[in-house]
Amino acid sequence: MLLFSGALNAVCLVPEQGQLQPHSIEKIYDGDTVHTVGGEKVRLVGFNTPEVGRGQRPAEPLAKRATQRLRALLGVPPKIVLKGATEQRDRYGRVLAYGFTPQGEDIAATLIEEGLAFAIVVPPNLWNSDCYVGAQQQAREAGHGVWGHSAYQPQPLGQIHHGGFQRIRGRVKRVDWSNEWLWLDMEQDVSAQIKHSDLPYFEGQLDLEALQGKVITLQGWLVPRKRGYRLRLRHPSAIKVE
Repeated sequence: MLLFSGALNAVCLVPEQGQLQPHSIEKIYDGDTVHTVGGEKVRLVGFNTPEVGRGQRPAEPLAKRATQRLRALLGVPPKIVLKGATEQRDRYGRVLAYGFTPQGEDIAATLIEEGLAFAIVVPPNLWNSDCYVGAQQQAREAGHGVWGHSAYQPQPLGQIHHGGFQRIRGRVKRVDWSNEWLWLDMEQDVSAQIKHSDLPYFEGQLDLEALQGKVITLQGWLVPRKRGYRLRLRHPSAIKVE
């Protein structure tokens, strides 16, 4: 089912009732992860919120607001309605699912539109991705939440000091190919990689070969290497060309 959302200026999908399962919530970890009563840890699909503090690691800016907003959406006592994702678990063993309030509000679209989350598209979980990317574009243009906060402005490549989810900006020095990957080699020993199996998602959306010499902004999880950093790209929505 399709729903035109005037607020988002995007076509958003509404799941069929038979795809939905209601759950009570035992614990809310942060803005995108919960634990259901008598169930499992669930990573909500389609978005990523700032990380809460753990141990010696301080909370990222707006993490508390995102968690509080999710708590408000789920009500008292907290309840959530889940739609299973195509890829059912992540590499940590968590259940992957799309989340909705008991009233049917799409949690991902709401948090993204309010600037409390980034849109994340990870194939094969593509359901409603156009809606989420559209919500992010609107939030970015309005400067809501993360988009108006200095901590989430794109980091120049020479100012990267740690891994994790970030937005980075720099010039592509070279586009290269290996047996399994397409590489975007950037300055400061930073590389972005796209697996050949993900290339169909970029076809007709972005000319990757033409990125050589261009300044781009990337959004995703940086992994520290012996020299520099690496970031895997799964979908063209993670790349903005200047």
